Amino acid sequence: MVKFEIRFTFLCTFLLIFALSSESFGIGLKTEGNLTQDGVVTKVSTSNKTFKIKDTESNSTLPLMIDNKTTFKNLSGLGSLKVGDYVIVEYKADIQLSQNSSGEIEAQLRKALAITVEKVTKEVIKQRQEYLRSKKNRIDKGSVPMEK
Repeated sequence: MVKFEIRFTFLCTFLLIFALSSESFGIGLKTEGNLTQDGVVTKVSTSNKTFKIKDTESNSTLPLMIDNKTTFKNLSGLGSLKVGDYVIVEYKADIQLSQNSSGEIEAQLRKALAITVEKVTKEVIKQRQEYLRSKKNRIDKGSVPMEK
């Protein structure tokens, strides 16, 4: 038991020193599960197989790529997606972690690959956001158990 604790402590210390001593460490992390984002389409490039959506609440923009495995619901494909369309996108993210000069860890989205793109109405987006807000409020108050 003592040997395990010493080895584990040494490993943790080594990893911490390595992370803090390097000016920048580039570890690409992929999400284990799919993420979901809703918003309005702000740009479509069929030649680059990309599009951007803007979150209607935070005004943040998410650039997304598609591939031959991307599925479309209520759309015939990327060519039928138009600026101004409301969508819900399920995607996988590739995130780059780095350490800045003040020692803080920063995360930068390197690539987001769309798995499913569903065209919806503005009302569906509003209902979804209201549901997520109410669920978050109930979780914050402790009345809803966290999902696994």
